[in-house]
Parts: sequence; C-alpha cells; structure tokens
Amino acid sequence: MGTFTVKLGVADPQGRRYEEVEAMVDSGAAYTVLPASILEGLGVAPRDRRSFVLADGRRVKRDFGHTWLRLDGREDISPVVFWDEGSTPLLGAVTLEIFGLGVDPVNGRLLPVEAFTLAADSPAPASPATAGAAGCYSPRIDTPTKTRISRITNTTPIRLMHSPAMASPLCGAPRRRARLRPIDENVSARSQRMGAV
Repeated sequence: MGTFTVKLGVADPQGRRYEEVEAMVDSGAAYTVLPASILEGLGVAPRDRRSFVLADGRRVKRDFGHTWLRLDGREDISPVVFWDEGSTPLLGAVTLEIFGLGVDPVNGRLLPVEAFTLAADSPAPASPATAGAAGCYSPRIDTPTKTRISRITNTTPIRLMHSPAMASPLCGAPRRRARLRPIDENVSARSQRMGAV
C-alpha cells in the first residue's frame, strides 16, 4: 500500500488545450496542486491568494484558481493551487469528489463512488434509519465490520469507521465525529501527533 500516480490532463480556462501530468493521488490534501509554470503556460490566471497549512505545521500563501481537468476519461472544472517549480503535482480530495472518484490504495487505483445529496424541496427524514432512502448524505454503515478507505496520511492508510448514529445534520439525525483507525497498528508517532489516530 502507499501512494500512486495517475495521468491528469490540465487545460486552459476554455478547456481546449490540455497538457498531461503524472499526479500523485493525495486525498489528504484538500486541493489539486500543480507547478505554477504549467498553469501559467496554459493561461490559467489566479483568482485569489490563500493560506495553506503544510503537513509540518507551517503556513504558506499560494495563488488559487480554477481550470478544466481531465481525469478517468471525464472533464470538469476544479480548483487548483499554484505551487513551486519542480513540485510534484498532487490530485486532492476536492477534485476527487468533483469527479466522483474514491481512492483504492491497496490496488493503487481510483474507483467510481456514489454521491448523495438532499434536494432543497425534499423533507428531512424522521430517523437515521431512513436517511439514506431520502437521499441525504449519510456516510454511515450498518455493521462495524464494514469500512471504507477515507484518506492516506503520511502514506499510512487510514480507515474511516462509521457509526450507525452518524448522519448529516440536514437529515435531522445526530452527528458524531468519525473515528479514524489505522489499518496498520504500527502508525508513526508523527501521524499520532497530527491527530490522525
């Protein structure tokens, strides 16, 4: 298990001209990160400058924008962060969600995942048991033996254990924080200090 890369097409703001890069899949990173020269070379202009917290706790400011990306045979607009020259392109969680993809770190691949939403005119269900049927986002499972891979932190795969009482506040059900459990019980001290377990 560990990290893996995928081919990611990065386009100009009109989605006409693409440049392909090898991007490391990092669902622990919120946004897709690309060297600024690639984005600038395609004519992508920053829309904002934002502050980011790095894994070591440092804060940095970087330009932030949006452009067309091609992933897994599909194209869509995604937020991108303009990073330093020579940096490894990273495919972040927001882009994965936009494309409806999840991470399978065991087999080093991306998998399609279902998205759940609550329509504005739908009534909220009366109980957590009916939340899924009404289309509410409810990242819960009914048996403690089932898990889904949530993210990779420090290249240590983490399982997100869902409790039956966990549901979206939009559905009127109580919400508890998910418990992160390491797949490998020998998690580094650094991961523990970062609050991943």
